[in-house]
Amino acid sequence: DPFATDLTLERYPWLGTRRAEIVAALGSLMHPIMTKRDSVTYSKANIFSYITHERCIAHTAAIAELFMDRFDPEAPLSDEALEEKAARLRAEIERGVEDMTASILLNKMIDIIFHTKKTNLFMKNRCVYPLRPRIA
Repeated sequence: DPFATDLTLERYPWLGTRRAEIVAALGSLMHPIMTKRDSVTYSKANIFSYITHERCIAHTAAIAELFMDRFDPEAPLSDEALEEKAARLRAEIERGVEDMTASILLNKMIDIIFHTKKTNLFMKNRCVYPLRPRIA
């Protein structure tokens, strides 16, 4: 994904490839969900701009880390642990993110983790986005 590559190589090398791919996947998945609310505010470009802004990238990285922890094949997070970590992240977002749109998007990223059924993130030689959401 060119967006994930840009994040990893140009903007935030510390983010790493896996987290960048998760950010790209969550951002892409949010677009059709959020564009129903406001197609201009929640354009794909704006979504990526908000969630990767220097004021939000630490929260975005923490959300990607939560995703990786949830689906870690060696020790996946239990539902209870996921709830606890997500609540802490939401509290940090509420305290630290002043922009309402950015806050909404970061919280939506957390919501998507709860709706993700499985991932191929930890598979070798994969070539698609690393999540599969539950469709209600």
